[in-house]
Amino acid sequence: MSKAVFITGVTGYIGGETLAQLLKSPTTKGHKYSALVRNQAKAQLLESLGVRPVIGTLDDRDLLIAEAKAADVVIHTADSSDHVASCEALLEGIRQKGEETIYIHISGTGVLIDDARGEYATDNIYSDLNPDHINSLPPTAFHRNVELMILNASSELGSKIKTHIVLPSTIYGIADNVLVQKGIANNISMQMPELIRLGIARGQGGVMGKGLNCWPNIHIKEIGEIIALVFEKALEGKTATGWEGYYFGESGEYRGIDAARAISKALSTKFGIGQPEPTVLTDEDVKKYLKGCITSRIIWEATHVVEENAFEL
Repeated sequence: MSKAVFITGVTGYIGGETLAQLLKSPTTKGHKYSALVRNQAKAQLLESLGVRPVIGTLDDRDLLIAEAKAADVVIHTADSSDHVASCEALLEGIRQKGEETIYIHISGTGVLIDDARGEYATDNIYSDLNPDHINSLPPTAFHRNVELMILNASSELGSKIKTHIVLPSTIYGIADNVLVQKGIANNISMQMPELIRLGIARGQGGVMGKGLNCWPNIHIKEIGEIIALVFEKALEGKTATGWEGYYFGESGEYRGIDAARAISKALSTKFGIGQPEPTVLTDEDVKKYLKGCITSRIIWEATHVVEENAFEL
């Protein structure tokens, strides 16, 4: 049976890949997709793919409430990990609907960061098969305020909402899906390109501390596959939801020093910028070149994630 699906963030890296995979898969392409978009030009391009465009922004509360209320499935990928107002509006729409709705929310493994500052790789290992450990995270953790809104809604609404929190790690790879090809979606990530820009601006690749911090990673196609798989299995009623419904997106890991060396070597050998070996970033470097972006958090803090739920689906 065809479902009404509302998705945000389709002009972005994750959202574009997600929608492209849903439109391509034989098991999911038959649903009725609506997508939030900010301008008429991209709205017309979405229409050419059979997607109903909804022109608006994340701050259009009444619009988001109405779309969530009309949907059987809501997939929130647009600044979803930290944009409180849009999450509140989507949950309110589901609340007003009063019927079972599947909600898939894209958060991030940034919720697990500690204060390693490149000095160590933590022994505190998280698995999405151990949701109690994840639920012990403090409410002040990065992204956690929004996650708690979703989890509390699952407790409040019970069977009327099936929540799923997908947590991508460092995403790499150049997206080459139909939305990218049509000029709708972004094709690159933020994290590694931001570190490359830092090296260019600084004239030398950099690393935080000893660079021993360990962080998970995943290819853009893989995270799209995970979200699409959660969607498909949720429709079959075969997913963990609510306070147990976490899905880590990870297919490998890297150390901060290894990423810094690869970037420094490429900048030096291919573009003549700096030396092949990275130098240690100072506090002033982080403030000057990263300006508080998510990349600065990644190179400052470390974690290790074991991802299992997503691949057991």
